Amino acid sequence: MSQAQESLLKLVTGMNNDVCPLNFRDETEKDNVTPDPYFGPAPGWTTLSGGRKPFITAKPADIAAKLTRAAACVPMVRSTPLFVVDAQANKRQVTLEELEALNIEVQPVPNLYKRAAAAQAAAGASAAVSATATAPSIDVANVLNRQSDLEKKLESITAIIEQVAATSAATMAAVRVAAAPPAPPVNPVPPVTPADAASTADGVEASAASTPSTAKAAGKKRARAA
Repeated sequence: MSQAQESLLKLVTGMNNDVCPLNFRDETEKDNVTPDPYFGPAPGWTTLSGGRKPFITAKPADIAAKLTRAAACVPMVRSTPLFVVDAQANKRQVTLEELEALNIEVQPVPNLYKRAAAAQAAAGASAAVSATATAPSIDVANVLNRQSDLEKKLESITAIIEQVAATSAATMAAVRVAAAPPAPPVNPVPPVTPADAASTADGVEASAASTPSTAKAAGKKRARAA
């Protein structure tokens, strides 16, 4: 900012109850990244306030009169021409009296931030619809057929696994039987000869012959005891 601009702003601020009626607007906001939607209609120094809900600070004729008076007090400002731009962007120079005769009132300022947000939302919705329209269609029948084939292959693999498991179990059982120790041999019973049968009969008769004498001896013992 030049020294002449600083002097002019100080004088205009003093004429407006120490509140500067002018605001400087750049292409981007303070973050130097976000585009300012009001830069197009109000670039540079204007009576459009800052913020996301700007407003007009003064009528065109009022601010023109203050700027003309302040410029007359700054030696480096040689002239203060005034111009009017209509709705068709036609620009013409006027005097302060002609500007006051136009009686241009302060108009409400539309919220360009909401318009920008709505335009972005519409663009996003349009892009989503376009992506959906261009997306390839899914062949449901083909997907179902592939799923059926996979299920059949899975059943075949399951049957093979079960067969292998059964074969493995039978093999392990055969291996355990083969590895078991052999049973001990059974001694054969010798046959009975006629001599053995005769000696066994003599032993039985001798035992029977000794039985009466044993009874008599028992009876004598009982008599002595009585």
